[in-house]
Amino acid sequence: AAGRPAQIRFENVAHARPGRCRSPLAPLAKARAPRSCAADMATSRQLDIMIFDAQLKRIFDSLKNNQDVFVQLVCGYVDGSQLVVGKTEICKNGNLHPRWSERFLCGRDTGRGCKTLKFQVYIDHMWRNPVLCGEAEFGLDNIWNKASAGCQRFPVPLFKRDEQTGILNVQFSMLVGSNSS
Repeated sequence: AAGRPAQIRFENVAHARPGRCRSPLAPLAKARAPRSCAADMATSRQLDIMIFDAQLKRIFDSLKNNQDVFVQLVCGYVDGSQLVVGKTEICKNGNLHPRWSERFLCGRDTGRGCKTLKFQVYIDHMWRNPVLCGEAEFGLDNIWNKASAGCQRFPVPLFKRDEQTGILNVQFSMLVGSNSS
C-alpha cells in the first residue's frame, strides 16, 4: 500500500533489438496488452516506467567522437545499500540523442524498504568501465503517488558533480490488473 516502505521488483517488458535504437513512438515489442493510464484501485497495481530518450549536452567519451548510451535503474534502500534493478539496451551511436522506448514494471513488496529510485545514464565501452553522464534520484513513494494520479510524462534533469548534463524523458503510470502472467 502507498506510504509503506517497499522493496521494488523490476521486470523489463520491452527490449529494443541489440544494437538498434527505437523511436520514442515505436510500439512495444513485448507489451502484454494495450492499456490506458486509468487505474482501478480494486485490483493489483504495478508502477509502469517508460524510458523514452535523452538529450545529452556533450560527448562524454574521451577517446571517441560518438557514444553508446544506456540507462540503469538503481534502488536505494533504507539501510543505505543500492541495487541495480533494471537496465535499458545499449543505444549504439546514441551520441547526444539516444532513444530507447523501453518499459519497466515495478511491484511493491514490504521487505528491505526501498526508498529511492535513481536513473543513471552511462556511456558503454567495450574495454573500459562505463562512464556516468548524469543521474537523477526520486523518492519511490513520490513516484507511486504521481503515477496513481494518472499518466505522468516529463523531462528529468540529469546531473553530474552539480552540473546539469542532460535530460531524460520518462513516463510514470499505474498498470492495474491481476497478477497472472
